[in-house]
Amino acid sequence: MEKHHFATFFSESSRIPVWSADTIDEGNCTDTASETWKVELQKNQKENQSIKEKLKEKQAINEDYERTHYDRGHLNPNSFQCGQGQIATFTLTNAVPMDPCFNRVNWYELERNLKTQLTNGCEKNQKGKPFLETGAVPNEKYKIPIKKDDKQRNINRAAERVVVPSHIWTAVCCEHSDNNKKFSFAFLGMNRPNSILEPMKVTQLNKELMRLYGNPSEQPIKIFNDDCNEEGTKAQDVLLEITKQSHNTS
Repeated sequence: MEKHHFATFFSESSRIPVWSADTIDEGNCTDTASETWKVELQKNQKENQSIKEKLKEKQAINEDYERTHYDRGHLNPNSFQCGQGQIATFTLTNAVPMDPCFNRVNWYELERNLKTQLTNGCEKNQKGKPFLETGAVPNEKYKIPIKKDDKQRNINRAAERVVVPSHIWTAVCCEHSDNNKKFSFAFLGMNRPNSILEPMKVTQLNKELMRLYGNPSEQPIKIFNDDCNEEGTKAQDVLLEITKQSHNTS
């Protein structure tokens, strides 16, 4: 039986994932850079030239990122998974165009500190279960590959296909049967160099995303079923430690 490692809501019109929901693998594993990014395997079991044009209709392909000055940024971090789960994160339906500085410095440090604090502060010490939802806010006015850049470099390919997000966000909930041991918090940052990742409560992130997404459905955005005890002192303690570690490595 095929095992599903995480859930993704994918926008075929933008050709990027809008959000990814996951947890942290309890195994002792580290982040590993894959040499090959793959297409979504559930959609296409075999990757070859004959299906390349069909793939391009609904999702990004590796060619879209080449020579664009944008990284293929994970929504579900590869360091949060082990084994086949880690390999599964290297699908283009789990990637959004991220500014290299933002992806390799700001977002990388946040992912690293989140894993450390949630593994120790939620799983091991609290006997809880961390759940994370990470998303991207599409900016439909900016897409890669950039047509004028390709023209200057004499690159012949389909341009302006993959939407570049304006913001990246993540929300955390440490679930526990004891409500006093639950905690939650969130981060929001602009997808650009020298961006500041703003820590906030999940309910505040809900409001920010309502504004950023424009909320065409007019339905309230609610990332988790409840606020996951966001007012608790544990949330403040863990959030303080994460921000402190981020500042120490910046």
